Amino acid sequence: MEENSEQNNSLPQPEIKPKIIKLKRCDRCLEEKDIKLFNRQKTSIDKRHPWCKKCQSLDNAVYYAQNRDKRLKYIQNWRAKRKLEKIELEKQIALQNLIAEPAEPEAPKNLDIPASE
Repeated sequence: MEENSEQNNSLPQPEIKPKIIKLKRCDRCLEEKDIKLFNRQKTSIDKRHPWCKKCQSLDNAVYYAQNRDKRLKYIQNWRAKRKLEKIELEKQIALQNLIAEPAEPEAPKNLDIPASE
């Protein structure tokens, strides 16, 4: 067993790098938090949103509670508009199918039925 432990020690060990925890201060709650607790935002310098996820979540909840009627009206209008668009699209497709179909069905070709005399 001593030989095995010597062999294991002779193998090159991977270099272990310490994890660097980046901190960022939330502009809303003013707490310093790990950078992973901030959503990504392409337009900011550090590519992170200025508010932490928890503060964003609270802000979104307040907004949706205050604007519930406005949101419901928007959703209702959006659904009605999409329903009308769907009906119009179905009409166009049905019209195209009517135009594409031949007026008279073609007679069957090459039927191997002997002619009766």
